Amino acid sequence: MIKNTSLKKIRLFSLALSLMTFSQAYANTNSNEIEGIKIDLRPTMHHIGIQVNYSGDRNNNARASVEANINNQGFKPIHRLSRVANNRFVGSVFSLKPKTNVKVRVTLSDPDGVKNATLSSTSKTRSETVPVSKGKVIHISVKKGDDKTGDGSAKNPYKSIQYATEFLKAGTTLLIHAGVYHEAVDIPVKYGGTKNNPITIRSAGDGEVVLEGFSEKLKKPSAWKKEGQSIYSTTLDNTYFIGIDGKRLWRYDSLGDLKKLRFNNNAGFYIDEEKDKAYIKLPKHSTPEQHEIQVSVLEDALTVNDIANLVIQGLTFRGYGKTQFSEAISIAENSREIWIVNNRFENLGTGIWLEGYSENIIVMNNDFSDKGVTDFDWEALKEHQVWLERGAVFCSNDGYSGHSLMFYKNKVHDIFDGIKVASLDPLANTVNTDIEGNLFSHLSDDGIETDGWSSNIRVVNNRFEHLLVGVSVAPAQGGPTYIIGNVMSDLKNSGSTDYETSAVKFNVSDEDPSGEIFIYHNTATTFEPKQAAFSVTNHTLSKGVFLKNNIWAGTQYSMYYWLDSVLNFNQDYDLHFSNASSTLIFHQDNEYKTLQEYTHKTNLCKNCLAGNPLFKDYQGGDYRLTGASPAKDRGILIHGINDHYQGDAPDIGASEYMN
Repeated sequence: MIKNTSLKKIRLFSLALSLMTFSQAYANTNSNEIEGIKIDLRPTMHHIGIQVNYSGDRNNNARASVEANINNQGFKPIHRLSRVANNRFVGSVFSLKPKTNVKVRVTLSDPDGVKNATLSSTSKTRSETVPVSKGKVIHISVKKGDDKTGDGSAKNPYKSIQYATEFLKAGTTLLIHAGVYHEAVDIPVKYGGTKNNPITIRSAGDGEVVLEGFSEKLKKPSAWKKEGQSIYSTTLDNTYFIGIDGKRLWRYDSLGDLKKLRFNNNAGFYIDEEKDKAYIKLPKHSTPEQHEIQVSVLEDALTVNDIANLVIQGLTFRGYGKTQFSEAISIAENSREIWIVNNRFENLGTGIWLEGYSENIIVMNNDFSDKGVTDFDWEALKEHQVWLERGAVFCSNDGYSGHSLMFYKNKVHDIFDGIKVASLDPLANTVNTDIEGNLFSHLSDDGIETDGWSSNIRVVNNRFEHLLVGVSVAPAQGGPTYIIGNVMSDLKNSGSTDYETSAVKFNVSDEDPSGEIFIYHNTATTFEPKQAAFSVTNHTLSKGVFLKNNIWAGTQYSMYYWLDSVLNFNQDYDLHFSNASSTLIFHQDNEYKTLQEYTHKTNLCKNCLAGNPLFKDYQGGDYRLTGASPAKDRGILIHGINDHYQGDAPDIGASEYMN
């Protein structure tokens, strides 16, 4: 299901672009000779995406070598490009500082001949500094303001955020004073900022500013009628969120299931939509007087459609969950240059929903949680309440496209899934996404989902703790996808399931396999019995999975590999460790006690190591390497990835990537 009817326009726009690219390449499409068309660079704060369009090369035997000149230090080779969709090469310049000048040069070669062999372009990484509005400041105070008599000044503020948005123009700051604002704010389409003078919506700094979707009336115990058996009721047409004391309750499908708490929760709620009635069962025979009952009656906090250059800063979003498609911030319709920084998102099915085309959406230094979800039965949630899988950021399955989503330095915790950054629509390809420097902790399922159509997704230097899977590529169609320098610690079945834990999850797609997936310099551990740190299961197809310089530390196995198909799997220079004395690696119904046996049988891992990685504090979560670690200086050089290593060679694992 989709939320915006204008997606038809977006798809037509995408189709027009595809036809334009096709027409440009048509003249050479029947030739084995390659012809370079153009190079496109897309900068983020720490990386630059590269896309090289070409025509011809029908037999796919051409090559593209790539070099980068960083801050005029001379051209040096960087990580190789990936061939995508038979008409372009895609890749990245990695690990740059903000505001770094870069020139990229790509040289095409083909035994059948080359036209326009050398393509080059320049770019500069973005600044991390949040842009500042330089225009009028409009004050808003729910406690002291008045929309009829106020003028927006500090002494005479407006009362509501929505009313104040009517006065927006480039450079305006909406300065919101402390209080709870029960509003669903729709920013008028006609307004937007400029690159150097954005619109800002932020806290005034005199106390917490909360945009809240909960009903004040239903927080009162008197709003609830006693029904017996610890069940209470009230009049309500519908909602998908009822919680007590800040924790979400399970939404049951029938009153009978609620009475017997079918899914082993100690409380829950049921909505009788025909009678416009809500029922809630409280824990341990308690009463409404003993709790704060939170009921969501609003769908979205902020709706941002076709808006450019907007900063949303220092706010708390809480309790927007009236429908399955509720979220704190909805972004769609060609929105661009949206900064979402230093906010808190609580008790929300979805924090930020992205739909339609957007570009340069920066989500930085925020905190996302939905407490109560991780207590739910994993299997039951997958079957009955799939809307709770959308997490902190959700890219619409049917209609999200665009480029340069940047998800930096956020905390995502106590939630089912972390973020989803790809669309299931092949016409809506997500391009040039950074997920970097974040903490994902206490999740029931996946930290990051790249499942769907995406290209140039970079998952770099994140920390994953206490969750089932770090990164899902199930499948990551299009590609390439990069998973570099992450720590996946304490992988576990937090939802009480029987699934394999894994740093990376692979899955089914017969028609459209995953593009190339590069997995470098990660450290993954699990303490749960009979588990592996890295698992490959189910029916999996990919154009190539490349593992180098990783540490896999498991309990029963370091790695568990079981498929009913053949995966294009390339592995070397990894360090394997298992607490089990009898096994090290499971591969296609064979258990290998030694690395030598595994290499001899599979022809993989010719330069891998086996042994205790000797972390500084394994149990305490300090995964830096001690001086005696066998992983020190034992990795392989990968140009563009680990050129700045210390010592005689790169370390294996994530240690040199840790902040």
